[in-house]
Amino acid sequence: MPDVQILLVVSDEPTRASISGALAGRGYRIQTHHDGELALKEAIATVPNVIILDVAAPHLDIANFVRTLRTNPACALVPVIFLGEAGPVEDMLQGFQLGSDDFLPKPVDAREVELRVAVANKLREKAESVLRPRGIDSPDFSSPGIMTAFRGTLDQIGLPSILSLVDMERKTGMLVLVLEPSKEKARLYFYEGRVVRASYDKKDRPKNADLVYELLGRTEGKFEFRNMIVDSKDEIHNPTAMLLLEGARLIDEGRHHP
Repeated sequence: MPDVQILLVVSDEPTRASISGALAGRGYRIQTHHDGELALKEAIATVPNVIILDVAAPHLDIANFVRTLRTNPACALVPVIFLGEAGPVEDMLQGFQLGSDDFLPKPVDAREVELRVAVANKLREKAESVLRPRGIDSPDFSSPGIMTAFRGTLDQIGLPSILSLVDMERKTGMLVLVLEPSKEKARLYFYEGRVVRASYDKKDRPKNADLVYELLGRTEGKFEFRNMIVDSKDEIHNPTAMLLLEGARLIDEGRHHP
């Protein structure tokens, strides 16, 4: 098994022991925390391969946790598996479409934990492979200049992660999204990493920031980023981090106020 590091953030000792035992027995390296705030600092510092996050952990602001990860270039592709009681957490997950990758109900089943972690890690590797330049075995997303043109699907890499990586790389070019099942095509234009314009091909609205907010929660479709000359005129006037934060707020608000 490859060297895979898991950050386990769990509020109760029996669950922590059960998950740690199941994963350690399969050769994973486990870091454990019970405090959400400290776990976030650990995640930023060490960049684990997968995070299992108990929504009942003390000092945990779930929205801040996942937004901070998704707006940090080094952690943008790290999958987060939420852990908690099935009923209320499933409702909560719908309000955090920008951050959660999977959900584990309590009480946990050791075989299910192993499967979910393996799948999450495989998807992360696939997402990184889309962005990994040929000839580089260990992509370092903090290093300038690794990204040229790339393509993939939104189930491999969500739009929040794409925006963070383009921003970090300060790329100028165009991101084309072909959405499923409608086949609608949207284009986002970047100048030195910032989204400066966004529009659909065949309709006028929404556009610019409103379109970015609409697209952030989409998980079905294809994308392609193309390096090209883009006019620096900015019609959005918000940095990437602000777009992601506002998009997460709107998704959460829409869930609670349909």
